[in-house]
Amino acid sequence: MREVGATILREISSRYGLHVEAGSTLHGGEESSITKVRSGDASFVVRVSPAWRTLAELAWAYELAAFAATEIPEALAPVRARDGSLAFEHDGRVVSVFPYVDGEVLDRSSERERDSAARLLARLHRVLPSWPNARPRPASRPNAPVLIPRIDPPGLDDPALDAAVHRLSSTATPALAHGDYYRGNVRCVDHRIVALFDWDDVCVWTLENELAWSVWEFTQADDAATLDLSRARRFLDIYSASGGTAPLGDLGFIVPFIRDDIRTEIREAAAMADAGHVPDPAYVQRSNEAFVNLGRVTL
Repeated sequence: MREVGATILREISSRYGLHVEAGSTLHGGEESSITKVRSGDASFVVRVSPAWRTLAELAWAYELAAFAATEIPEALAPVRARDGSLAFEHDGRVVSVFPYVDGEVLDRSSERERDSAARLLARLHRVLPSWPNARPRPASRPNAPVLIPRIDPPGLDDPALDAAVHRLSSTATPALAHGDYYRGNVRCVDHRIVALFDWDDVCVWTLENELAWSVWEFTQADDAATLDLSRARRFLDIYSASGGTAPLGDLGFIVPFIRDDIRTEIREAAAMADAGHVPDPAYVQRSNEAFVNLGRVTL
């Protein structure tokens, strides 16, 4: 990842009218480098994206973030430069500037914070599909990572799951979605979500897929790689009561979509290993355990 150097800081100062001082690298950026900087009494976050991201695709994503922010205060959109742009390219990397919002990573054991996540997801599902400038997402560069392993990891073959996902996907609802809605991309203060960020993976997905993955991310059991069913049911109830637009007449899609997405993550981790990047072994192990355990779960 590209660190924020003096030349980027000077360009930010020129483009944004901010007298930016060098800051400190923040942890948690899995794709981009993320640096906290100061300008006077205010703090900002500078994101430097990987070389395979294009300015066109991220400008598209950030336009949607800016629209979401007009309806959802927690949606953290980039700061606009003097010319109105939401990002710029520097030495082959896309650079963006966001407000810095203090807070804690969401605590999955907190019912209040899980409820806050369910309510926020419901608002996202009402707001994002109504973006008036909706259009296809521009492409990444051809050198984007290929996340298909040379050899499929063992234990993932599941014809019954394949059939269920195919059947359920045929009736799911395509819509603009955040694409990476999980606890690491929100910050909480006093058990309430105050910021949602990282819009780089905004995409047309389905409401059912994003809801299912959110159920997994926010309602896992504390002591095992599986769902806490009472947490999951409460999350879905709060989402529905808050106006979430994914259809919940039959919850049979939740677990198959979760398992299919976990299987995708296992394959992507194997592809990263093929490319010489060592994935977190504990995360991979837990994902494999969850794929098996959830095969015995029904909501």
